Amino acid sequence: MAISAVGAGARLSGFARTPVVRRDGAPDDRAKLGAPPDLVTYRKGLAALEAAIEAEKALPLQKGSESRLLAHPTPPPKGTIVMLHGFSAGTWQFDDLAKRFFDEGYNVYVPRMPGHGFKLPGGEEDAAKLLDSRTWRNYHAFAADVYSRTKGLGGPMHLMGLSGGANVALDIALHHPDVKGAVLCAPFLAPRSNSARFALGAVRVLDFFTFGLFGRILDQVAFGWGEDGRAASRAWGRPGHWDMKMGNVYGLYRHGQTLVSEAAKIKVPLQFFTTEIDDAADQGAIRKVFERSGGAVRNGFYHFSKADGVPHPMVHWRENSHKDKIADLTRMSLEFVERGTKAAR
Repeated sequence: MAISAVGAGARLSGFARTPVVRRDGAPDDRAKLGAPPDLVTYRKGLAALEAAIEAEKALPLQKGSESRLLAHPTPPPKGTIVMLHGFSAGTWQFDDLAKRFFDEGYNVYVPRMPGHGFKLPGGEEDAAKLLDSRTWRNYHAFAADVYSRTKGLGGPMHLMGLSGGANVALDIALHHPDVKGAVLCAPFLAPRSNSARFALGAVRVLDFFTFGLFGRILDQVAFGWGEDGRAASRAWGRPGHWDMKMGNVYGLYRHGQTLVSEAAKIKVPLQFFTTEIDDAADQGAIRKVFERSGGAVRNGFYHFSKADGVPHPMVHWRENSHKDKIADLTRMSLEFVERGTKAAR
């Protein structure tokens, strides 16, 4: 079946050529998930998403960071899966997975995370708009907005997220039990480093008594968390952010901790993927969410071993060189979304 573009989009090597595509042909009706929405409602929802993506063209964004929508011409019975990218990267991380799920009969919406993807007039990345100690609640608002926009398409809704994007997927699942399920890859609920967790926890307490003073100090402190991203940008043009501040990590931590504290309220089935060699995300916080949200009765938890060599950014071949493990991740994610099959290890 042919795929035709709606609107033009720039491309970097290995990235999606256009942010919006539609697929000709009949929808896949193999999944019996209830009646899809009427065509008028569906087209109205598509138009709203396409308008939002079109509006992004006026922003100074890095190529490969734009929001993406892969949509079928009529409502697919399988519904829509939302894919949410990592904190230091961009929507390009889901290029391959988005195409795979689209080919399996899903609409795929890959929104740009708030404040992400910007560049300076000279072309350098601009991390100034990332969430920080004062704006971390924007992720709550973003989660609500993504849910509302996707709900406008009608039909079942599924979620998938990586790192900070997995946090947003959790946020949506927490507040919307009608979501069918969420695949969570290495959610960054807290930093892996014991000293970093202690320091950020202390700042959180001090902020309570100083009306946010210590968080605002962190907003000014340089932090080279994304140095690997800088090297990758020079090597192959990786879009993303690396000139960060400590306040950016603190903001991500603050959002993550609200999800840990409220995890018992989550009623949506979750499939976690974690890795032994994760150098960013705290495994203990992830386990807490897994257990508090229903444990193995409701959720799946798959842990890649040290021998697997899977890094924190595990979903794209540019960052995870173990393509066989990406294939495993893709297969297990599809099985969870399609049939609710939980992967465990």
